[in-house]
Amino acid sequence: MNIDNKYKEVLTKEFDYAYEKMKTAADPEEMLYYYTAFFNMINRIYNIQFSEDLLFAFFTMQNANNFISERIQLIKSGQRQVDFDERFGVKFLEIIKKLKDGFFHKTQRLSALQELVTLAYATTGNGYYLTGKGEINIFKGVKKITEKS
Repeated sequence: MNIDNKYKEVLTKEFDYAYEKMKTAADPEEMLYYYTAFFNMINRIYNIQFSEDLLFAFFTMQNANNFISERIQLIKSGQRQVDFDERFGVKFLEIIKKLKDGFFHKTQRLSALQELVTLAYATTGNGYYLTGKGEINIFKGVKKITEKS
């Protein structure tokens, strides 16, 4: 990623802070609130020093946010046919840690973004259906928060 080191430091600091806040969140809605800091800071940086890598990350992360946010709003309005998998929070944190730790390495960043897209899609009606069918297995091997390792 071709951006100045000072902007990499800003992103790293913001990612670390937001990730720590996500870890203490009580539910997906609160997690999503802190998650928005990731792509909003990316947006600020690429407005100063444009990078297609930053734009792609921003676009992908913002759209993942929109899918997850839409599910939250539907649940709040009483539509619970599709709910969050009980392992959602654990997997979301796992992906965000992978993203923040490997953000400046293209292969790691793209891998984490791909997982993020799959996780976000799993919150949609069709994603929920495909997860139930075993076609999407984003939660494979993920333990519930209440389970002991």
